[in-house]
Amino acid sequence: MPNQLKFGTRRLSYVETRKAAKALDILAAAKSTNVSALIREATDDYLRKIDKDGSIRKLAEQIVTELPDDADQRVKAQLDAKTMENLTAIMKKIRR
Repeated sequence: MPNQLKFGTRRLSYVETRKAAKALDILAAAKSTNVSALIREATDDYLRKIDKDGSIRKLAEQIVTELPDDADQRVKAQLDAKTMENLTAIMKKIRR
């Protein structure tokens, strides 16, 4: 079915300046890809740069595993106490 997301993905949206958006269009065309692929690559690079020890990505994977995919069920779900501890520790680390 068109516009169906692959399992394990989530649609994100953000606003960009016209100049940056046009630059991304040109770059995507030159690389025979699309803007979404460029942004995914840049996001991955940024996460690797910021999260050198992989702790944020590991915690994100843990949270995704613990929480249900369904939004209505997710509202009622609770994270494991250890996951909450890890989340708190990482948030404190990032804020420094």
